[in-house]
Amino acid sequence: MDRIRSKRGFTHEELLRDFDLQDILSVNLQRAVQLSVDIALQLLSDLSGKPPDTMGQAFIALREHGVISEGTANALRSSVGLRNVAVHDYVAVNWQIVQDVAEQHVEVFAEYMREVEGWLGRSGADGEK
Repeated sequence: MDRIRSKRGFTHEELLRDFDLQDILSVNLQRAVQLSVDIALQLLSDLSGKPPDTMGQAFIALREHGVISEGTANALRSSVGLRNVAVHDYVAVNWQIVQDVAEQHVEVFAEYMREVEGWLGRSGADGEK
């Protein structure tokens, strides 16, 4: 997240022209989403043993288990779509969305970690209540 934070303040036109900036943002957002999914899947394997049908559903399941808030779950579920486009190029990357995430929504990943850490602290390190 620090790498994305360090690049904030660019204009949309700068982003469209700067392929290095595009790479930095897209790769680091992909990593943030994938790491968040990996953490969710590990927690869910301890909680329910049943994997979710989709990556986005993993965050909804964490909300249902009381691990994260509804706002965080919904934001992370939406981030999976951005990751899929960037990784699989299902459609052309919408750089305006990437810019919006980098400028306004990247902190959801830090909030996710705070919520997970808080839940682990309340429930015990092994995820059992």
